[in-house]
Amino acid sequence: MKQTILKILQQQIPSGQTAHNFTKIIKNNLDNITIPKTQLEALYHTYHTYYYSHIRYKQMYGNITFRQFWQYEAVIDPSTNPLHKALDGKVLKFNDPFWQFFFPPNDYNCRCSVRAFNERDIQRKNLIVETSKNKLFITKTNNKDIPVFIDDNTGLNISPHTDWCFNISEKPFVEVETMILNHYLN
Repeated sequence: MKQTILKILQQQIPSGQTAHNFTKIIKNNLDNITIPKTQLEALYHTYHTYYYSHIRYKQMYGNITFRQFWQYEAVIDPSTNPLHKALDGKVLKFNDPFWQFFFPPNDYNCRCSVRAFNERDIQRKNLIVETSKNKLFITKTNNKDIPVFIDDNTGLNISPHTDWCFNISEKPFVEVETMILNHYLN
């Protein structure tokens, strides 16, 4: 069942299909599936976000000569994770250690993204470039390194979900696919 769902995801996401279409195709292809529609939609959205974030990271890193400043963007609505909301609008240079751990997605069903700016954009938009120096720490939880970013504005200690504590540029895509499928289908 997992392999069938993965195959459908791999076909649907690049072709721009919606979560609604994805769940419809799953229901049509897997007769005995008992997974609720909302769970399938969350699986779709998480995979979709990671798929495009993975591509976006490569594109942005390939353009650092021209756009060295990256801004964290959260979708702000009643469903927004308060920790992601606290990161919304933060601008740090592309090589700040912050991005090793906080390039979205930072949780299952995360809807955050990153925008790139050049120096002129920063000045024109009056954006403040921060640094994670003295605000980013690594703690150990269950023998796993967990990054903690201390937000100056809210005082919150912000960490990604423990499953998402990895550098997007280093983790093989297939491992993340497996992690997402296991989270929603086990």
